[in-house]
Amino acid sequence: MSENVLITGGTGFIGSHLVRELNTNNRRVTVLARERDATEHFSSDVQSIFGDVTFRNTLPSFEQFDAVFHLAGVVSVSGSIRNPQQTFSVNTTGTQNVLEQCRIDDVDHFVYLSSASIYGEPDRLPISEEHPIQPTHPYAATKAAGENLVQGYGAAYGIETTIIRAFTVYGPGQTEQNLIPTVIRQAQTKDRIQLGNMEPTRDFIHVSDLVRAVEMLTTQEEPKYEIYNVGSGQEHSVGEVVETILKELDKTELKVISEGTGRSREVEISRMVSDNSRIRDLGWSPKYDLEAGIVDTIRGIRA
Repeated sequence: MSENVLITGGTGFIGSHLVRELNTNNRRVTVLARERDATEHFSSDVQSIFGDVTFRNTLPSFEQFDAVFHLAGVVSVSGSIRNPQQTFSVNTTGTQNVLEQCRIDDVDHFVYLSSASIYGEPDRLPISEEHPIQPTHPYAATKAAGENLVQGYGAAYGIETTIIRAFTVYGPGQTEQNLIPTVIRQAQTKDRIQLGNMEPTRDFIHVSDLVRAVEMLTTQEEPKYEIYNVGSGQEHSVGEVVETILKELDKTELKVISEGTGRSREVEISRMVSDNSRIRDLGWSPKYDLEAGIVDTIRGIRA
């Protein structure tokens, strides 16, 4: 098991949860951040180093680390459509820069947080790790390119690699550009809910379940696979999510207005649900169903 670990993107939504998960499991955790202010909220036993993944000459040595968990990246689909160049620079070039530093400093294990968005509009459901990769927007394309880089470096330089394809992650601490915190905030502050298309379905995975999976996957002594889906295995529509939130907030009287189609049909994915049997076979299963996860998220927003 890797004990001395570095997390890029550790100050972000998923990253901050992963810091706590690994720290709780007795890993010696260091966070790579661009600015000192971003790391001040961590406990005293979490260390910080500083650099920008988009500029390799700013990265410090990784020589002390057994494993690097690479989470840093642009995560917004709409942001990637507005600014594909920045998304490529951070998600693809940034991944290559971190991999190169791992190669130079002989890091044993590289863990890459990818995205189920790389599957595009699915040919079949549920979606297994063998499903074709067919990105429909720049964000997904950069994550797919990152996977190729990870596999190429792993094969060429003997770095152990783990790729985690996360489905739709939610939970306490997520920004309001995402569906669930947006609906919660609207329900708490407005007299109606205004959203785009209510019909698409997603596989919603609570962030605590995701980081538990990440931690577990890096404790395997003889990994059978390199790539793992991490999703709940349950399919829920946007409309179902809204209904569940309004029920939990006791706001079922609020009017819900669906304004247009949301994303263009060229990039919108109509249905997503994971085949998570590969990781379930290792003993992992989600602790949160959608209702319990939404309750936990609401509690986190109120705290």
